[in-house]
Amino acid sequence: MNESDQLRNEIRKIDGQIEAWSPEKRKQGVSAIRIGLIQQGVTISADDDRVLEEFAAGKLQLDDLVLQFYGRAFST
Repeated sequence: MNESDQLRNEIRKIDGQIEAWSPEKRKQGVSAIRIGLIQQGVTISADDDRVLEEFAAGKLQLDDLVLQFYGRAFST
């Protein structure tokens, strides 16, 4: 198993835990993610906001967020 496969497996494990979160806890998680991204210098676009809100609503999984923000937090 390569590093990419290991990362995918870890994300799936976390997704399983997140599925059990209450809507309030998901909103708190999104708030923490948003703050962390901003602290890393990422500008949150309207599309980013939409993805974060869909994640908070349970419509998207963690891997969707990874794809949305991949590389941006540490490349700015």
